[in-house]
Amino acid sequence: MICLRGVFLKNQRSSFAVSIQRFIQQSRTSDEELEALGAVRLTFQSFAPKQQTDKQPVFILHGLFGRKSNWFSLAESLCKETDRKVYVLDARNHGDSPQSQLMDYPSMAEDIQLLMRHEGITKPALVGHSMGGRTAMTFALTKPLMVERLAVLDVAPRNMNPNSYFPEFVTAMKNVDFGQAHNLAQAQALAEEQLAPTIKVASHSAAQLYQSCRSLAGTVLFGEGCSHGKRYKAAGVDDAIVYIL
Repeated sequence: MICLRGVFLKNQRSSFAVSIQRFIQQSRTSDEELEALGAVRLTFQSFAPKQQTDKQPVFILHGLFGRKSNWFSLAESLCKETDRKVYVLDARNHGDSPQSQLMDYPSMAEDIQLLMRHEGITKPALVGHSMGGRTAMTFALTKPLMVERLAVLDVAPRNMNPNSYFPEFVTAMKNVDFGQAHNLAQAQALAEEQLAPTIKVASHSAAQLYQSCRSLAGTVLFGEGCSHGKRYKAAGVDDAIVYIL
């Protein structure tokens, strides 16, 4: 992936070689040894096709403020349209997965490998959104022989602006008062009202993201065409695609 190597591995060819060597060594390690290196056992929900298939499964990795349940409807649709088993994961420190003091992309990539070993999976297709996209890119760069295809949604392979708006979002969300909410709809309305001053520019709605991902599943990740976005060939990854919405 020329674009990714330019961002993360510029002038660090030796580091890339070390990463590949580390991958070869760790691909032979046991579950216990991976856990000793800091990997945690992620919780997941899987969706299986009606008929057993030899196709590689799909892993969906959610974003920073997400969890696996956000992707259930899309995962079910993706399973039906591709005849692949789809795993939706909770990242460490998210949802039902274990808590850990370590929260970096190399550690999160090790979590993926541990899950693969536990489930007997050798080469999944990775779909990562936002933070999950960075985890997927890290995994593909450090363990290229363990990725069939790669789709990265809504995040670019570049460093984040140090003046990121994320701290403001976190503070605003922690300060939302749900005291007057009696059901989910009321809680959502209160959250939208109280967060509006901070989140001045709305991102894609859930419906827009769902439609974009459905198109991605059918025409980009598992098809031949690409109507928009950019494709990059990953170094050492068969038929890999990075797709930026």
